[in-house]
Amino acid sequence: KRAQEFIEGMLEDGRNIVIGTQAGASGLAFDVAMDFETDSEFGAMFSDSGDSAAMLKRLPSQPFLFALGADFNAPVAKKLLDVMAQMKMAFVPGAGNIMKQAQGMATAVFVSPGGLMGGLFANTISYTATADPKAMMAGIQEATQGGQEMAPGMMLTYEAGATEVDGTSVDAWSVQMDMNPNQMGGGVVQQMSMMLFGPGGMGGYIAPGKNGVYQTLSKNSQLLRSALEAEGGDASLLDDRGLSMVASRLPKNRTVEAYIGVQSILSQGLQVAAMFGMPMQVEMPEQLPPIGVGVTTDRSAARAATFMPAPVLKTLAQVAMQADQMFGGMGGGGDDAPPF
Repeated sequence: KRAQEFIEGMLEDGRNIVIGTQAGASGLAFDVAMDFETDSEFGAMFSDSGDSAAMLKRLPSQPFLFALGADFNAPVAKKLLDVMAQMKMAFVPGAGNIMKQAQGMATAVFVSPGGLMGGLFANTISYTATADPKAMMAGIQEATQGGQEMAPGMMLTYEAGATEVDGTSVDAWSVQMDMNPNQMGGGVVQQMSMMLFGPGGMGGYIAPGKNGVYQTLSKNSQLLRSALEAEGGDASLLDDRGLSMVASRLPKNRTVEAYIGVQSILSQGLQVAAMFGMPMQVEMPEQLPPIGVGVTTDRSAARAATFMPAPVLKTLAQVAMQADQMFGGMGGGGDDAPPF
């Protein structure tokens, strides 16, 4: 119902919508822009821009599957946070108040040493910008004091001062699963947990930075150390050559931006395909840029832009052609083959 009201309000307050594409030697760009009545609710929500790139600068430079940055100081972001808090879209009590302290966030799913099948999110880290990192840490600890039941058989626990990384006191969180592997579904849940989060299961570190709070999805001290160094000015995700090139093709003053690490995803995906007897010979450039999406909000207008670099389009075309040949041949072919 809320989604329907949102769409209806957008259409009511909207004035113009423009859709455009541009293809060139560098790649393919796709844009959607819409402006709103300046004195309307949506006009106010999209009245100011953001700086999501500053959030990504808090993360370390590593090969990634996916990266996202968002500036919560923009009016539209504040509105969404309020809605999420009201709808209690959080897994622990008190999380709504914690969300209100957030000024922005960034998260990245970096390439896991175990690959897609051995801990997909084991090398993942998130950063939440806040004016008072210690207060946010205290709020998180208070919200999870004594443990919280996330679902039947799944208990969230929190340990303050669990370890130390380069002089920074680090807390730890974990989800304990009280499930018998022999019970129906118990073994599947445990296997899925290992595939997603690695042998250690669901858990990780929470640590304060200078201007925000870091959270990992595994007890990966090296990842946390790299993130703290990036916040201090060392190599950050924005220093990634491919990402910075794609970012330059997106609108400036972005409120939200996201990047899909095509090279990392394809490299690991092709390995998995080979394991299942479907090897593909794909010629990938040594450096393959990501696909980028950026959203700007300013002057009562919103614009979403997507850029796909030419090398990515060429590589994906190779994969599609080989997949078509491989799966097309499995159907037997012939005049009696179905049209699909």
